[in-house]
Amino acid sequence: MRILVIWGESLAKPGGGTVHCLGLVRGWKSLGHDVAVVAPSYSDMPQPSLGGEFGFLSLGRRSMLSFLLFQALAVLLLPVWMVRNRSQVVYVRTCFLSGLMAVVSRLFGTALIVEIDGATDKEILLRGESRWVARLTRMIDSINNSLVHGLVCVTEPLRDLNIARGARPSRCIAIPNGSPTDIMQPLDTAACRTEMQFGVDDVIIGFVGTFAPWQGLDFLLDAVALLKSRKVAGFRFVLVGGGQMEESIRQRVQQDDLQPLVSLLPPMDNSRIAAFLSACDASILPRHDKNILPYGSPLKFFEAIAVGLPVLVPRGSGLEPILADLGLPGVFDASSPSHLANAIEHLLPQLPSLRHGRERIHARVADRYSWKNVARRIVTFAEGLGEGPSR
Repeated sequence: MRILVIWGESLAKPGGGTVHCLGLVRGWKSLGHDVAVVAPSYSDMPQPSLGGEFGFLSLGRRSMLSFLLFQALAVLLLPVWMVRNRSQVVYVRTCFLSGLMAVVSRLFGTALIVEIDGATDKEILLRGESRWVARLTRMIDSINNSLVHGLVCVTEPLRDLNIARGARPSRCIAIPNGSPTDIMQPLDTAACRTEMQFGVDDVIIGFVGTFAPWQGLDFLLDAVALLKSRKVAGFRFVLVGGGQMEESIRQRVQQDDLQPLVSLLPPMDNSRIAAFLSACDASILPRHDKNILPYGSPLKFFEAIAVGLPVLVPRGSGLEPILADLGLPGVFDASSPSHLANAIEHLLPQLPSLRHGRERIHARVADRYSWKNVARRIVTFAEGLGEGPSR
């Protein structure tokens, strides 16, 4: 199958969108499909070399205006890109005019599939931004959902939400994100700890991601403070990332005297994430807001299990069955910090024995939850849509 990917996010920045796109492309290519990617390129964000299948639309400096320009050009240039690549399927993410793009692709007998990776309007409200913007976003989603040929949602609740917003049930599927088992695997723990300057005997629980409100880092600090008050010791949380909450997190750590239990490290290149995770004993996703909890499929969860780590995840996240399938502990009740503190305290004594099963976990994740499996499911879904020629 010849797949044209229109990716509305910059691939120059490390993070979820880039990791996701590269994982999907590697998955499709490993299955023998031809893939071409178009994404924006900004003059103030040097574009890394990603391979011949990636093409970039130069838009000057990154700004809201240049972002909107890409959205318009994606509609206007779509026929050119489809003809040039002889596309059988168009796969789109972060393109707010996807409904118009679907109308164009239909003229060429080509299916257009949109990936939905979150509830944007709910995230807008969580950030404290305008309710009118959130309402406009919902309206645009409803229009797009009624026009596109297929929707891939990363969780079942997100699929249900988009069906309620106009998507046709038979053309809307839930496919969680994938694990990068082809490029991430368990590494030597001692060597990775030396690289990260961790103590050999330290018990490290890691977090990697944006320091944003929806990540629940304030919730985590509440739980750590409770553990400190209970005189639970012998562990340390290492938070890797940056963002709007970084300063408030640093202030909170200092204010509550949590320095022995919480450390912050700057964002890391994707190439170093495997070493960091391999140096840890466990990872954590402290998200707890029920307004967005069911709608995300966190890539950092799938990276952690790729190296065989147990991950503390909130009940209701949809990740519980995966942990159960892998035979890993880590589910916590997200209703209060005390429940998270209890889960951490319960997990700590299990960590030494869990270090020895990482290769087994990696093999099972590769077999069931890899990007290759995600890519295969998307192709099967595309072939069933009835638009355009099949392979």
